[in-house]
Amino acid sequence: MRTKRKISKKAIALTLAVSTMAGSFATAYAADDYEKKYSFTIVRAIKDKTEQVWKDKAGAVGEVSIEKASAPGYYTTFGFYCYDDLISNTPELKNQPGKSALIIYDNDATGKDFWVNLRGCDNRLTAPNYSTVSGIWKPVK
Repeated sequence: MRTKRKISKKAIALTLAVSTMAGSFATAYAADDYEKKYSFTIVRAIKDKTEQVWKDKAGAVGEVSIEKASAPGYYTTFGFYCYDDLISNTPELKNQPGKSALIIYDNDATGKDFWVNLRGCDNRLTAPNYSTVSGIWKPVK
């Protein structure tokens, strides 16, 4: 015959606390891996780039959004690159907070695993040199 063990309230509280901490760590890690901050200094005819992240096979699009810019009346062109090869469309955004665009990978870049980075430049060559634009980019997985 089995005897029923009673679990103390302290043990339940401790278990919940540990699992909540582990859950928040996993969520924070996943969010950090999903969203990356970028900060570009615009210099005419030079593309500024971010750190690389891994694009998995399921990746087909990414999103870029602007949080702040020193010259909000000008434009920045964004694109995904694998080393020096452009592998996406290149949307152009006015440097105003809240603006965002989808970046779509080229057909031959989908279904493959490799490193990518986001690059930004002033394709119009009109923005003041050394102006800045920053925000968040999300390689969608």
